[in-house]
Amino acid sequence: MTSAASTLFHFFTQSSLPLFEGGVPLWLARLGMIALCSILLFLAFPRFRTILLLATSLAYCGMILGAKIEVGILLFCLLWFFLLKLSDLFTDPFQKKIMTGLILVLSSGLYFGLMNLSRWGLKLPRPSVQDLGICYLYLRVIHVTVDWMQGKLGKPGFIRFLVYAFYFPTMMGGPVERYPSFFEGPFFNLENPWRPLFDRGMVLRFIGGLFKIWICTHLLSLPYSQLWDHTTTLPYSVLLKIYYLRAITFYLIVSGINDIILMFSKLMGVPLAENYDYPYFRKNLAHFWRNWHIALSTILRDYIYEPLGGRERHQFLNYLLTFFFCAMWHVTSKAFVLWGLMHGFGMIGLRVWQDFWSNRALRLPFFGPSLGRLREFFRSSPRVSLAMSALVTFHYVALTWLPFWGGYPQGAVAILRLLGLHSLIGPILN
Repeated sequence: MTSAASTLFHFFTQSSLPLFEGGVPLWLARLGMIALCSILLFLAFPRFRTILLLATSLAYCGMILGAKIEVGILLFCLLWFFLLKLSDLFTDPFQKKIMTGLILVLSSGLYFGLMNLSRWGLKLPRPSVQDLGICYLYLRVIHVTVDWMQGKLGKPGFIRFLVYAFYFPTMMGGPVERYPSFFEGPFFNLENPWRPLFDRGMVLRFIGGLFKIWICTHLLSLPYSQLWDHTTTLPYSVLLKIYYLRAITFYLIVSGINDIILMFSKLMGVPLAENYDYPYFRKNLAHFWRNWHIALSTILRDYIYEPLGGRERHQFLNYLLTFFFCAMWHVTSKAFVLWGLMHGFGMIGLRVWQDFWSNRALRLPFFGPSLGRLREFFRSSPRVSLAMSALVTFHYVALTWLPFWGGYPQGAVAILRLLGLHSLIGPILN
């Protein structure tokens, strides 16, 4: 192997930092190279483009997973598909529920086992399961398993499922497209000739995505790895800078990555749904989650929150359990449990406030007529109401990002110091 080829091979197969800690350039180079190779293969052999898409997706995953883990996951997919086929032999609904539970337990055991290999003294080739793309594959398995068992899906073939599960543009950043809509794009209509889709809007979106990432890495970056360990002594002004910049850059990076992913996917003829829709401008936490990581939010709603009872029974407990699962899906750590609980209790507080404001507040005599006038003011000034509620929502969400990125107890200490509660509660964290 020549020196140039050896350097190129090392560049595309080496381990790197996670996406949000400096690994974006490598991720983008890998994604672009695989997309280019895929397009050339599709043009040369259009009738075999589904198999070629699977081959290039597996090649991409091999770059970031390593051969051993990728083979292990392929074997799991084979076992999972066999169990789904076996479930077709059962006609009793209770037996199908048992089989569904078995498959989900098996899937969850594998996922959370891989998530915590480092805790058992074993090391992954990359620092984070999220960067391996396993977290998105896990959600796809949950979606297909439940919908298949409920009869909402036709019986997918094994090859088609692998194409769906390992689709390379979405492996490391999502979104998790639902199985039926994924195959509705022109790419999978083999009766028509294939050619890449291209327009000016896609170019502008790609440039916009790169610009968002460039702003974050060059103009809004902070040495977070050095700052998080000193949250107990950092000046208040620096804590505020972390507070705002972390929230702003997080959104710009994930939305920029999402712009690039959607552009590449549309180029190949597999259009994907939007995953971020200006979430920081929403009027409350519920609306934030309807517009932040939309694919994840809808899966949490359809496969966790609603089956637990939704708003019909134990709503507050359902919020906590749903966001606890969401936290564990990200990382199994105290910091993410804290992040999940903050969003769970935030949703509880929102519902309590909405019920209080609409049903009870005006009947409490000690509020007097002033509350009615305040309510009428907000009703007659919807823009003012929206701006104020959006500001409150943004600041609460930004507060929850501190443990998400700062860890535990550093992120929790930052929260308490910003709220002026560190002297009261801080010693408990230590």
